[in-house]
Amino acid sequence: MEVDSQKSVFEPLLAQAEALDRDVEAAEAVVDTLAARRLSDPAIANATRQDLADRDAQFAALSQRAAAIHAALPGKSSASRDTTLSVLGDKLSRLESMLIASHATPSRSIANATPIRTSPHRTSMSSMGPLAMEVGNVTDAYTTEDEGMKEDTSEAAAVSKEARAAPMAAEEPSEKQKRATSESEAPKKALVSEESADRKSTSPPQAKVRKVISPESQPSQSKSDQPEDESKVSEKVADDEDAPEEKTEGDVVEPTVSITFTQPTTMRMVVDEETNGVDESDDAASVAPPPSPDEMEQVYANLDIIEEAIAADEQYPMEGIDDAEERYTRMANDLEDALKKVEGHQMTMDVLHVSHTQERVQALKKDLKERREKAVGERKEWQALQHVLFEAEKGVAMGDNAMDRFTGRQTSPPLQELEERQTAVEELLPRTESLVCDAVRRLGVILPRLRENSERATAIRNRVRDVETRFRDLVRAARESRVRLDARAVDQGQLRQGLENLQFWLGFFHFRHS
Repeated sequence: MEVDSQKSVFEPLLAQAEALDRDVEAAEAVVDTLAARRLSDPAIANATRQDLADRDAQFAALSQRAAAIHAALPGKSSASRDTTLSVLGDKLSRLESMLIASHATPSRSIANATPIRTSPHRTSMSSMGPLAMEVGNVTDAYTTEDEGMKEDTSEAAAVSKEARAAPMAAEEPSEKQKRATSESEAPKKALVSEESADRKSTSPPQAKVRKVISPESQPSQSKSDQPEDESKVSEKVADDEDAPEEKTEGDVVEPTVSITFTQPTTMRMVVDEETNGVDESDDAASVAPPPSPDEMEQVYANLDIIEEAIAADEQYPMEGIDDAEERYTRMANDLEDALKKVEGHQMTMDVLHVSHTQERVQALKKDLKERREKAVGERKEWQALQHVLFEAEKGVAMGDNAMDRFTGRQTSPPLQELEERQTAVEELLPRTESLVCDAVRRLGVILPRLRENSERATAIRNRVRDVETRFRDLVRAARESRVRLDARAVDQGQLRQGLENLQFWLGFFHFRHS
């Protein structure tokens, strides 16, 4: 009963959850596509970060929808843990870890690079001797300018405290203590000189570390500049090491080493690796360079042209019916080239742009296929009109030649010959009439699919109109000829009857007189 009472609440939540699952699956597919990119390339990694930043609002909306659905669940279900976006969250975490790992990749060859310390060096001052020669190659990627300034300030404060405490301590001893100190000072100096000599012979001199934060005015340095900087630091260290030897034995001065720290944003990380025994440089040399952005602009322009051409052929299919197959073949080749260029750019393009362009190309290929199928039937219609029109023109021409056969003759043709001519023309007229009517009917079907007042439309309209006019003239001439021929036949019969009567009466009179 409790389930039935909550059914009205549960059904809309179920519909919302199904819609949310579809959106989450689409988001997971997008994240999988981003994770499949070659993130070791800095340009691709930056583009992927930008894609994630652009989709923050989408992920936040999914989270809000999931929380709203979970909170609206009836009963105690809302108190349980919501795992709707756990898979998406894990995939986002892995993708961010991959981006962080790709950002921390060293910029020099692994075989030749000096180890880069990822934390401030905490070695005691007693170990600074061997450290002095290699400190020029050390880069602390996590020490910022503020931290370096704070450490310099703390060291300066400590030195000033020691300087103020030294005079106060010197005033306290009595004269006896001063004499005792002066008497014991000589052997101490000798002892110090011996110890310093032993220390010089056994280990390098101790060095104080002075940290210098390089300004960000030089965001990046080439590899050719690094050895020069390291040599300069080494020369400074060598000068600082030689400095104590020039001092007197009683005045021991510790050398100072300058350590230059660079900001982590100034590092360009490129790793030279070998995969499966094949150097990536060889692969890069064998692979063609990626297509330029101008090529994608040309792709979009070609797609626009193809869309306009297909739309124009759909509206006026009879205009370019003669060369339609050649044009459609070129369009199909252009669409295949567009797909290849999109695949070449998909690592640097937005995922939505790539999918939209691919869907657009596929839709154009489908429209082009349908247009080619329609063009086959339309070409047959056009060829049928041309054939019917040719036969109609041929029949009208034959009738005109038959009617004009006796034109210009000085003597009247025999009645039998005129009858034969009239019979031939009258037998030709029905077939020619059907051809002319068929041509007019086909023109009425095809003419709306031609541009109004275009060259092709004007030419075909004039041909049909001309053959129709000539056929009407032929019919009128044949009718007039038949009337004249019938009248002549009537006159000839009456003349024969009169001659027969005349011969009869002449014979009668000749008989009476004889």
